Amino acid sequence: MHISLAPVANGISITSYLCATSMVKASDVLLILVAIIFPPAAAAFVTGCSCDLLINICLTILGYFPGHIHAFWLIYKKMQAEEKYGYGGFYCTYFACHLCTAADTMM
Repeated sequence: MHISLAPVANGISITSYLCATSMVKASDVLLILVAIIFPPAAAAFVTGCSCDLLINICLTILGYFPGHIHAFWLIYKKMQAEEKYGYGGFYCTYFACHLCTAADTMM
């Protein structure tokens, strides 16, 4: 993320600028809360029934902290893809969907 000094020159604080331009939604906050309570549930919400869910379950069984790290990483990757490609962009990039068009990412 590139931060310029233009908002400060226009009288807007950096905090207000970052809050206005960040892509954190209520659903992301809810996912983070679910990940804190039970990491495999957050992994399931993000990726569905996939190998990432199995990996997260194994990491949570091996140690609660590794399961958290993996769940937070999945949430971060989802947020990053949605910021870059729009809503639903995570699923197209994650599952290597080659049939996605610009109209699919605008839904």
